Amino acid sequence: MIKINMFSEADSVKGQGVGSAYLELIRLLKTHLADKFEVTINQHQRVDLTHYHTINPTFYLNSFSKKRGRKIGYVHFLPETLAGSIKLPQFMMQIFYKYVISFYKRMDQIVVVNPIFIDKLVAHGLKREKKLRIFQTSSQNRSSMRNQLRKSRRLGQSLGFQQTNL
Repeated sequence: MIKINMFSEADSVKGQGVGSAYLELIRLLKTHLADKFEVTINQHQRVDLTHYHTINPTFYLNSFSKKRGRKIGYVHFLPETLAGSIKLPQFMMQIFYKYVISFYKRMDQIVVVNPIFIDKLVAHGLKREKKLRIFQTSSQNRSSMRNQLRKSRRLGQSLGFQQTNL
């Protein structure tokens, strides 16, 4: 069984799409893949794979731990997509933008939910081969969930895990 730890604070603010996507992913893993994956949330134990769903500073710091296994980061936004959303002095925004890209660069693999982000991440200095595009699904669309399961299997294979019967 593959041990996965999910690091996220996405569900801390109600009504955000990021939180909904995260909760849907957790539900998918726990209901349809419980025999394949042991999933923990915001824990600091040794795991095979760590999924970073949000870019909190404490998550960035723990990404340096050898206990993290393979590090997978979810890309919900880029610095340029945040313009006007976060109110900080200009010099602080530049520091924050560099932090965002640095967080993404810490990952062994990143999940991009918007295909436009791929070329922009490459322009920010990330290697193209780190990208894997997976579209978010809704619980009302069962065929999309099956496609998500197939994509999850391909992700596991690309990370070197044995093929599972998904």
